[in-house]
Amino acid sequence: MFDRENNVLIVKSNGVVEKGIIIPSDLLAGRNVSFWGGIKAEGEVSLGRGCIVKGEIKARKGLIGPHSRIKKIEVEEDVKIFDHCRIDRVIAGENVYIRRGCIIGMVKAGKNVILDGMSKITDIKAGEKVIALDSDKNII
Repeated sequence: MFDRENNVLIVKSNGVVEKGIIIPSDLLAGRNVSFWGGIKAEGEVSLGRGCIVKGEIKARKGLIGPHSRIKKIEVEEDVKIFDHCRIDRVIAGENVYIRRGCIIGMVKAGKNVILDGMSKITDIKAGEKVIALDSDKNII
């Protein structure tokens, strides 16, 4: 469903998208949506809890809900990855924010990588800083 007023493509919860998507706007996906192809959006891609993307995501910004599984995400600005996600590669032009329990192969950020809680990351490259936080406390 496309919301013309807000310029957003909305994919309802528990849906399946069989082909790749190319859109000149934002994408908002509900819980447990499966994308069998990739996603290319000129705006922000926001995925709900438990989404699966078998292809690559390319967007201006990203918001990845908890327990999601993605092959690769590449954003021009910031990406926020919530709890217990599994992602092979994350590339951001600016900041990457990662919550606890994630398993990520490679993270590359133009500016900062911010880790909130324990996650398993094989390779981290930050243009400026890698910051470890605990949201219940402060900087570790």
